Amino acid sequence: MAASGAAVDAHGWLEHDSDAVRRWERAQDAKAVQHLRRQPGQQRLREQVARADIAARVFAPSLNGGRSFRLVVPTGGAEPVLHVSERADERGRVLVDSGGRTIDWFYPSPDGLLVAYGLSASGSEQSVLHLIDVETGEIMSDRIPHTSFAVVAWLPDSTGFYYSASLGPDTEQPQKHIFFHRIGDRPATEPEPAVLRDDEDFVYPQISVDGRWVAAVSSEAEPRPDSVLDRTGDGVWRPFLLGVPAIFNGFFLDGSYVAVTTEDAPRGRLVSIPLASPTDRLTWAELVPEGEGVLRTVTRVADRLILEELLDTSTRLRVVSLDGTAETAVPLPEPGFAALSTDNYRLPVDSAVFADGEGFVFVRSSWGAAAELCRYDLGAGRVDVLEKGVPPPFEVDAFLAEARAPDGARVTAWVVRRAEGAAAPAPTLVNGYGGWNIAFGHPGNLGTFLPFVEAGGTMVFAHLRGGGEYGLNQWLDGFRDAKQHTFDDLYAVVEQLMADGVAAPGRVAVVGASNGGLLAAAAVTQRPELFAAVVSLVPLTDMMRYTHDPYPAEFALEYGDPAEPDAAVWLRAYSPCHSVRHGVSYPATLVICGDTDVRCPAWHGRKFVAHLQEATASDAPVLYRLRRSSGHLTSARRDTHEWLGFVMDQLGLEP
Repeated sequence: MAASGAAVDAHGWLEHDSDAVRRWERAQDAKAVQHLRRQPGQQRLREQVARADIAARVFAPSLNGGRSFRLVVPTGGAEPVLHVSERADERGRVLVDSGGRTIDWFYPSPDGLLVAYGLSASGSEQSVLHLIDVETGEIMSDRIPHTSFAVVAWLPDSTGFYYSASLGPDTEQPQKHIFFHRIGDRPATEPEPAVLRDDEDFVYPQISVDGRWVAAVSSEAEPRPDSVLDRTGDGVWRPFLLGVPAIFNGFFLDGSYVAVTTEDAPRGRLVSIPLASPTDRLTWAELVPEGEGVLRTVTRVADRLILEELLDTSTRLRVVSLDGTAETAVPLPEPGFAALSTDNYRLPVDSAVFADGEGFVFVRSSWGAAAELCRYDLGAGRVDVLEKGVPPPFEVDAFLAEARAPDGARVTAWVVRRAEGAAAPAPTLVNGYGGWNIAFGHPGNLGTFLPFVEAGGTMVFAHLRGGGEYGLNQWLDGFRDAKQHTFDDLYAVVEQLMADGVAAPGRVAVVGASNGGLLAAAAVTQRPELFAAVVSLVPLTDMMRYTHDPYPAEFALEYGDPAEPDAAVWLRAYSPCHSVRHGVSYPATLVICGDTDVRCPAWHGRKFVAHLQEATASDAPVLYRLRRSSGHLTSARRDTHEWLGFVMDQLGLEP
């Protein structure tokens, strides 16, 4: 029998900060630390993970005013620092050292003389905008608070910029607005009166190359320029594509807005929309029709457009003319992946390339090769490697597996293992996400999972419904009332791998972060017999109360609002805290949270672990680990060796 509402409320006290909660949390964390540090080979695994993390995290440079700006992971493996160089193929000098804080984002000015960047303390992502003079290294007096997840759109003359920010901290006022800042002035107190959709809290600015037009783009998962401002006109923001139920992800180009859209094309097509007549479809021009791949982004480079597509999750980069013709394919490995970094999570708004004069830079990778910083020369039609990374110390066997969900839907997953001994079932770790229209497992890079594969394990990167690797329909089929499909896809992948002899019963684990942490927590309660170990990083676990915190309340667009009767039914059906059953033998479970996480507050982990510990009939450990002075992203990335060692120990692998 599922846990009753009363049972769930019995642990409601863990939702709130108090002395009793802090005592509970300290005791649980100490218990987890004691268990994790007893695992064999911890020091060796720590060293392996650190080396793999540094080798795998590669960032492409942003090129502005003849300078190259890029993030670099220091030798010690700490948070990335910002470097500046006169050349794209050199790291140059340190421009911004976070000093123990986190550089959340950065935007150089067009002339390359200034950089706006966000700093936050303790991984909280509660950024304060700073400005630095690139030539002198002087940090200027301009300070703008409440700029979490900010986007900065500089004026062409570098004298000011539009930016996104909140009116207060995300714990109180998460709604984003667009502001304008002139260099040297005091921060604006009133936002721009941009016209936006009513149900979206996230908005960011875009600006045309000539500085005339500014767009207010709402949403990261479903971007669309809701309104535009003509800076040479009367100063009035006017609706542009407000109310159009589709993605429009693009930029201004010569009196038009060129965008990848899902309107009448769930895999995406490229259109040009006149700024003077956005609602008149007869004036639109289709530049590139919907094709076999999923068209994700478009970037202008010189007099060309660079299209990024996904074909069965691998990248294809195409170069076309401004009218959509003269197609050329950029050579990539098979399977190949290209992006601005080796981050495995990419929203539709995340570009794949940075323009560099008559070419563009990007990071190229594949499962068995080193991540490489590359530049494509438009004139020569050639990819040049600017910086080569460190390849895996063994030959990799990688293939795209297929499974069928209970409703017949096709589900794919990349299976990555050592080439030798690939025929035998091996301990298997599945990593998944399945949400927010995010293209997951792209680009291909083992990263900190490398020690697991090196020890003889099999890594599986599952492409689940709710994600965006296969286009709009894949996202919507794991969205809101269809969220159970995400979980069903995970189980289908595991069962197929067992049937194929790739994995074996009792030797499969699952790990996920954020929305993937919810996935892992749901897997514990829905299919405990399928997994030997589960790691849930920075999750939501109580889907009936997650909207009580201001920032997560925005997630109702993706999951549904439990205050609405229909949504409450589907949310309660899979809510991990509401699905724990007494007397069930739950697998070994580790939940890790951060004490400054505003996206998925730590009380979700506390409450879920309390339920599991009370209900489980097995002797398998159920552990809660708190990352102190750590937020959402930093908690998911920090001390990976701990949870990886936990998984390896449960699956019988040694570093």
